[in-house]
Amino acid sequence: MRGKFIILFIMKRTITTLLIALLAVAHGLCESNLRRPADPDHPMWIVHIDTWNWADPQKIIDLIPEDIRPFCVMNISLSISHDSNTGLFNIVRDGLSTAESWVRTCAENRMWCTVQPSSGGFCHFPDGDMTIYEDFYKKYPNFIGWNYAEQFWGYDDPFSVSVPTRLEHFAKLMELSAKYGGYLIVSWCGGIWHQNTNPVAMMRRSSNLLAACKEHPENLIMCYKYTTAACWYNNESVCLGTFVSGLTDNYGIRYDQCGWALDDEKGETYPEAVGLGTVLDQTAMNGASVFDGPEIIWWQDFREAQNVTTSDGYTSRHWETYPQFDNIWIDYYRKILDGTIRIPTRKEVINRTVLSLTADMTTGDDLQKYAMPDDMYDGLYKQDGQGNMQQNTLWLKKTGRYPAIPLVAAYNDMEAANIPIRIRRSGYTSRWASTADKVAELDALCPAEYEGNLFAARHENLWVAYYPFRYGTSAWASIPLKYNTCESMHLTFSEYSAGVIREYADSLTFYLNNYRTDSTALKTDVIAIHGSNGRPELAWSDRGSHAASTVTEQWADGVYTVSIEHLGPVELTVRCSGSATDRLTDITPTAIEAPELPAVYDGPRQYEAECFDYRNIAENVKNGVGRGIEGYTAQGYINFGTAQNAMVRDTVTVDRAGEYTLTFRYRAPSDDVRHVMLYVGNLGPGGRKGMMKFPKTGGTDEWGTAAMTVELAEGYNVIYLGASTLSAANPLYLDNLVVEAADGGSGIVPAPIDRSGRGIASCEYYDMSGRRMPVRPTARGVYVRKTAYAGGSIVTSKVVVR
Repeated sequence: MRGKFIILFIMKRTITTLLIALLAVAHGLCESNLRRPADPDHPMWIVHIDTWNWADPQKIIDLIPEDIRPFCVMNISLSISHDSNTGLFNIVRDGLSTAESWVRTCAENRMWCTVQPSSGGFCHFPDGDMTIYEDFYKKYPNFIGWNYAEQFWGYDDPFSVSVPTRLEHFAKLMELSAKYGGYLIVSWCGGIWHQNTNPVAMMRRSSNLLAACKEHPENLIMCYKYTTAACWYNNESVCLGTFVSGLTDNYGIRYDQCGWALDDEKGETYPEAVGLGTVLDQTAMNGASVFDGPEIIWWQDFREAQNVTTSDGYTSRHWETYPQFDNIWIDYYRKILDGTIRIPTRKEVINRTVLSLTADMTTGDDLQKYAMPDDMYDGLYKQDGQGNMQQNTLWLKKTGRYPAIPLVAAYNDMEAANIPIRIRRSGYTSRWASTADKVAELDALCPAEYEGNLFAARHENLWVAYYPFRYGTSAWASIPLKYNTCESMHLTFSEYSAGVIREYADSLTFYLNNYRTDSTALKTDVIAIHGSNGRPELAWSDRGSHAASTVTEQWADGVYTVSIEHLGPVELTVRCSGSATDRLTDITPTAIEAPELPAVYDGPRQYEAECFDYRNIAENVKNGVGRGIEGYTAQGYINFGTAQNAMVRDTVTVDRAGEYTLTFRYRAPSDDVRHVMLYVGNLGPGGRKGMMKFPKTGGTDEWGTAAMTVELAEGYNVIYLGASTLSAANPLYLDNLVVEAADGGSGIVPAPIDRSGRGIASCEYYDMSGRRMPVRPTARGVYVRKTAYAGGSIVTSKVVVR
């Protein structure tokens, strides 16, 4: 009997194991419901439309280059600044109306977008009441989630929520994200006093959030944020840990110049290039497929320049990018898209990881329960002169020899079993007798691949290298080559240079960037290649828009030396080969693919008056906070005034010709307004549609609406409101214009839409033998996709799953 019992038990265990395996396979084959994927093949750049700089959302979108735009997600940032006595927000009073208006602009442009309602514990919308949060998913096919920044400060303020309340809110948002195919995006940065809000603490303090992340890791994006100038290595560990552990499938970085503490006594200014090296590390080594930022929009991204006067006399608000945005961040992203910077998968990041810690302590202070041991990084990548935790004030690392060390709340799958050293936080002090013992064990797992004090880290044939000091120290590295058949390369970098090097059997490619606006002097980087069988061939070019670089080369005594004097991005290809035969050959190809566009949005389109072109009006109020008038949408309004030649205009777009209702939201405080004519297309007789009637509204916070139905052409239509002398003028304030199809419009085109704008009726997949696949294939191979479009056309295409 005992033998039969053992056999039955073994059979039961085997069947259970097989069922679990089959369920896992089935789960892996399920079609993802994500509206917009975020992974190494579909990288995501979250670009901010921010209330701090009183944005015109359309003009911000227009500044994004066409080649970058398909990969961008616009973040409607309702940045937090509030009155500590009243709790009223100082930058934008009505966050909901602002978010809805700007999301509509993104939808009109078929741009994916998120909304950031919160910084720290403060939020424009109430936590817990999920109606608002779900409505955005229901209304807007381009909306992909909620973005929560700086989740370390402001909690338990009279006008904020508690940490537990926010964590339960996050758990509910995770469920919404899973339901609608969106994301909860959380960025965290904190000092030594804030570890009870870090990503490890979030999971350990909220069982509901932990459960939601375990069930739906694809719907969470965790970003390592750069704001507080302390605890850098720990902050990386606790954010990266959610990715390595499988609690999120998406790791991101939210870059922010605030993390670079300026030395005021030395008169130091911010050298913008100093951020690129660490971003390259997070992208190419730690697998960050989401780049959110730079966050300080009004200093690093977009600025409102001086108004321009058009040829026909209108004043138009004008926006432009900062040169560092173009020369660093746009160029960086282009190097992702062209395959120079390859983002590793989560599995690859785990395979690079040699040490992880599990946060298992239930007693002690917050640092013991939720943070890394104080001396974790001693002897490893902690920079000389840096202290631990609050004394770790520099994000730059001493060496790239050791991969980042994650701290995890819990493991969600078996992938992490490949990490050689996995220890509990409670067992850390007994693991090694000394720092030397710890370093010796990690050195055995991470053999030195270069000499020198430059930061250099390798994954396959890609090297990330950067100048790792605050200033004033020479940085160099001698790197034996792994793929190229020459012997080695010697790099010498000037201040704040960072770059990516790719090795191939017969060539080396270099992308270097040191752009900054606090200096105009060209800096010199030097590359020396040893062991080439003949004089190498060089091709190089400047990238971006900056002072011209100078590149010189020298071939002497078997050493090929290239000197690059530059202040901006430059790329070089060196054709060279030597006699080595023991070189690596494993190179994973890039597979960047633009995500599908959002479905066509057919609902109300909204245009804010503060973004209109104007002439002869009383005032354009770009931000109405504190001006005595409340109740407007977005950030401001126009005081149309009473001038007989006052006029405003804006351009609206519609996807099909037909009748549309134009509804103006207005304020007429003293009497009816009957002296304003509506024109469409032009100011001539053919464009005149009739006199608008704006009945008196009354008090300072009372707004009304006035509408007229007109014919609009497909595409662009210019709408004018112009004062007339036919009747007496009365004061008029304009808040916004909403354009809706006269037949009501469905809001969302129900059929899926591909990036060409065509509706998809069905989509089937077949293997190369012609056998139909039950779901979208995920196993590596080549397949045929048959797409049937609305209207009857059928298109077949090849699908390669790598």
